[in-house]
Amino acid sequence: MKNICLTLFCAVIVGCASKPSPWVTVYGEPAAMDAVEQAQKTCHWDKSVDGYIEELDGREFWQDGQLDSEFQTLYNDLHYCMFTQGYTTKNTLKQLIPLMVKLAADQINQTTPLNISEEVRLDSAANKANELQLTHTLIEDEIDDIDVPRFTSLYQTVVLNNVCNAEQSKKLLRNGVVFSYSYYDRNGQFVADLKVSEGDC
Repeated sequence: MKNICLTLFCAVIVGCASKPSPWVTVYGEPAAMDAVEQAQKTCHWDKSVDGYIEELDGREFWQDGQLDSEFQTLYNDLHYCMFTQGYTTKNTLKQLIPLMVKLAADQINQTTPLNISEEVRLDSAANKANELQLTHTLIEDEIDDIDVPRFTSLYQTVVLNNVCNAEQSKKLLRNGVVFSYSYYDRNGQFVADLKVSEGDC
């Protein structure tokens, strides 16, 4: 009876705040707990590791482009599974952004080379920390025939429109990802570099 009264007092009079969930989506948005719990079941998540994750959360995990070895072990076992399900913890999100960029580059490279228009081919993707680097070839053009300032101005508008308006890109931009577009002529001669960060949108 005492416990029931205490529960009612908390719920009705005080509204006893529950501990906020440490989980967010990999894009930094609030995660629905029922979805997180389903992901935990899929990953065979052991609740006893929650405290270990919280202990690690305050540390810097990313050193010179590599995950800290201790965190790597945990990440491979359980946290990586949660990440592939679309969830991570709030405090680790920023440290995991480079890995998200790497996964995006790996996914893109499964489809390259890819003609994205009659004039442009996407050759490859790479990652450097929080930067997603996309390399393109201008299929029919040579550097001597290209008005580089005009090309840069035109494609900056195109790139900004594509990156700033795509839902997935916007989520990455909000988490500090920079999109880098490099263009080369058909002979491999450099033409231009274009970069887009959240402040450009």
